[in-house]
Amino acid sequence: MGLITANDVLMEMELELLESPVLTTLGTTVLGTQFGEVFTPPSTLGMYVGAVLLAGSGATQDVITVAALNAGQVTAAFNHPHAASEPLVGATFWAGQPDHPLFTQNEMSLYLYEAQLDFLLKTRCMFNIADVPISEGVSVYDAPADAIRIERVALDGSELANVQQSELDSLIDHGYGTTCWYQDKLGPGKFAVGPDAPQVGGDYELIYSERSGVITLNGTFLVPDPLVYLIRCAAMARVFSKDGEYRDSRRSSYFQNRYDDGVKFVRRLVETALARVDDSYKVNAQALGGGR
Repeated sequence: MGLITANDVLMEMELELLESPVLTTLGTTVLGTQFGEVFTPPSTLGMYVGAVLLAGSGATQDVITVAALNAGQVTAAFNHPHAASEPLVGATFWAGQPDHPLFTQNEMSLYLYEAQLDFLLKTRCMFNIADVPISEGVSVYDAPADAIRIERVALDGSELANVQQSELDSLIDHGYGTTCWYQDKLGPGKFAVGPDAPQVGGDYELIYSERSGVITLNGTFLVPDPLVYLIRCAAMARVFSKDGEYRDSRRSSYFQNRYDDGVKFVRRLVETALARVDDSYKVNAQALGGGR
């Protein structure tokens, strides 16, 4: 969605924990043979066997795993060739490595994933579109796998009214055609149309609020860059609520409050932006004797 990567945020979080992220260069030209290559970076601070780092930048950036570390020399496999001057960076959370880490890279990445997913579920601020092919006589369809909630359904460019399933009972077999849709009483990941069985041909045009998938180290977030700060706050609240040396209820509460305030603000923006569009739903539903 934006330019800020998960690694950018993780490096900030590592500084918050008073650890220094890896921020150096390769120091040695590598060929990118996909086999283990030895290189000598200017500094190995923060590196350990199993640490995941980013080598290079742009389209040829490699996600590498330290396979060996010996006397300043590092061994890792590469997919692309790199010059000695190319960057080598990463948030490794090295304190306590290798046998008693305070935090791990996978753990911190999971905090980011959970935080973004929670934010999207609470705000429904990101939307996507999809076409679902129509099947004759079929009323219930699967929603897209990344959908939180179906927000709009249209047929041939005409918006269908969002109603409750029970409101369709009196309209069935009265020649209304496919003029409504609903998702209550269907369980997760489903939506249905009615009151009459749809005909073959065309697609249902969906607009739905979107949830996030797995966050990769060099991948960006689903939310716009200005909102990534809130994802970071939610992740830090989780960090400081974890049992252990860093547990700090006051700092956890501070970050959680910042996150909660941000969620409320974004939710208001989304509700305001959708208010006028919702009016058209109400008009359509009222024309059929129903409502949202």
